[in-house]
Order: sequence, then C-alpha cells, then structure tokens
Amino acid sequence: QSEEHPENHRFIPRNTPLMKMGEMIDHQPRLETLLITQNGKPTEKLLGIANRLDIHAAI
Repeated sequence: QSEEHPENHRFIPRNTPLMKMGEMIDHQPRLETLLITQNGKPTEKLLGIANRLDIHAAI
C-alpha cells in the first residue's frame, strides 16, 4: 500500500458490528469494500463482501 495507490478494500473479522462497518466506510473515503473473513486476515477463506451501498442500505 502506498500513497499513490491506497487500498480501496479492507479485511475485517466476521463479528464486526454493522455500525462499526459504517464508521469505517464513512471515515475512509477511498474505502469501498469490506472483505469479511473469520478473523479479518487476508490469508483466511473469504466469507463475505460488503460494499459501501450494502452497508448504508442495512444501517
């Protein structure tokens, strides 16, 4: 990750509260997608994907 090419996704644990996901998306304008794994690690199996629209629709 560099200043020129910031990541637009983030790995998060499956037990992350929906409101916390909303805060992450709202406070990081370049963050578009949350990738959900058991413990929030990129080496784990992907359990789900939530994008900005999904999160705001669910809140």
